[in-house]
Amino acid sequence: MQKLMQRYVPAGCDEITRPGLPGIVYVDRARLCAQAYRGRAVRPTWNYLFRTSAQMDQEIDRFFAGLAAHEEAKRKRAEERRAYVPRSSPATCSIRIGDTSRPTWSFSR
Repeated sequence: MQKLMQRYVPAGCDEITRPGLPGIVYVDRARLCAQAYRGRAVRPTWNYLFRTSAQMDQEIDRFFAGLAAHEEAKRKRAEERRAYVPRSSPATCSIRIGDTSRPTWSFSR
């Protein structure tokens, strides 16, 4: 599928990324503004102007911490899915061939 829109990259901005995380932040230190993108998104997750450089760095760290937490949660869910054994599988089923069963409910008119 062809992308119809492209991500806006401000001119003269620095890129900040963290290894292993699907996010990027474009920073303009002269104007104290930044745009953050998550994954392959075309629209920014946030686009802020800051009063101080410390506030900008704090928000960037918070953004990447949130991405790291999200990636960790995805990894845990994938592990749980792989480790899941359905109740009806032969490994957990208590009914064996040759067992007799009796009906516990029936519909009679």
